[in-house]
Amino acid sequence: NLAMKPNVSIFLITAAVVAGILFLIIDFDIAAKDEVIRRFHVYQLHVVQCLVKDMDQYLRSRSQGAQVLSTFASVQHRDLKNMPADIQGYFQYVKKDHVKSISMYDENGIVIYSTTEDAIGRNYAECDFFQWATRKENKGKQFVSSLIRATQHQSERVPYSRFLIATPVYQKAPDSRAPKPADSFVGVLTYTIDLKEVIAAFLPPVSGNVTKQEVWIMDTSGTLLFQSEHPEMVLNCIRKRDETCMRCHVTLDHVEKTLAERQGTVEYALREQPKKSAAFAPLTFKNATWIIAVSVPLNEVSGFAEEQLARTLLLIGVIVVALLSAATLVYRNGRLRVRAEEETKQWREKRELEEKIRESEEHYRTVVDISPDAIAVHCEGRPKEYSKKGLIDTS
Repeated sequence: NLAMKPNVSIFLITAAVVAGILFLIIDFDIAAKDEVIRRFHVYQLHVVQCLVKDMDQYLRSRSQGAQVLSTFASVQHRDLKNMPADIQGYFQYVKKDHVKSISMYDENGIVIYSTTEDAIGRNYAECDFFQWATRKENKGKQFVSSLIRATQHQSERVPYSRFLIATPVYQKAPDSRAPKPADSFVGVLTYTIDLKEVIAAFLPPVSGNVTKQEVWIMDTSGTLLFQSEHPEMVLNCIRKRDETCMRCHVTLDHVEKTLAERQGTVEYALREQPKKSAAFAPLTFKNATWIIAVSVPLNEVSGFAEEQLARTLLLIGVIVVALLSAATLVYRNGRLRVRAEEETKQWREKRELEEKIRESEEHYRTVVDISPDAIAVHCEGRPKEYSKKGLIDTS
């Protein structure tokens, strides 16, 4: 037992060291994961800021193009002989930049020409962009408007992932039929742009183990204008939330924070979905102020750290198993050695006892043999008689 005490002490010390190492590794992993997430927040904010900057430059370029096109004489005088060629020629130049159509409306809101033939003849007099364009104070300005797919029922409105840039057209260019420009409102020129394509073109690629990015855009009123993963949620407003919102959202605090701070990062979770990290920044263009957010699953951000921890724990597990196996083997060998020593000791004691008995018997026999007298011995009630000739059983 005394021999086993050093082995038990070594085993306990080893277990304590392994437990300490395990604690330090887990603590380091938690700190490393927090640092990874912090750095990713910085990177993610940079990503969304770059996206906003690129989109702003893109929109400015497209708005300048619309302004230039609105100065064409064929457009200002609604020359249906030359206007189609001018608009089509310009459209061929910009359609590679995600412009889906160019349309010209008269002063009554009716489409008199469009690169989308189905749109010709439609009346948009009640739309927000046209109502805005008819006001004289908006001369020389531009208006950004989200598009909504019209249906027979107002409650069935379906949003496009598109928006348009509207430019009021005033007659300023001279024409052979009207050498003196009237400087009067003659209609509206619009560019229709695919927002989904623009975001896909300018959104930087994901990094690390992140497999996808989700983009959502809100206006300052809290109305969702774009959602890459759930387009059915577009046009919903946080200010008009109801119980249906809570079917997916645990809380809308992250939306409130996004609207309040306009720029930063936030973490949030939907029901039965992994936690997400989002960075957001504002984009102000003409009349529109959008808050653009880019989010990714948080577990993909820190996934490699968790994988590294799993591999480290696996390695520690292997080491612990090896140590336990070695400790078990040492303990077993120690037990066998102790048992062998005890058996050897018992065997020696037995041999020594047998030797003493043999010597005692020999001594006794010698005494009996040389004795001139007869010696009788009773054993267990049975008399035995010794003589010089040996042991005689008298029973």
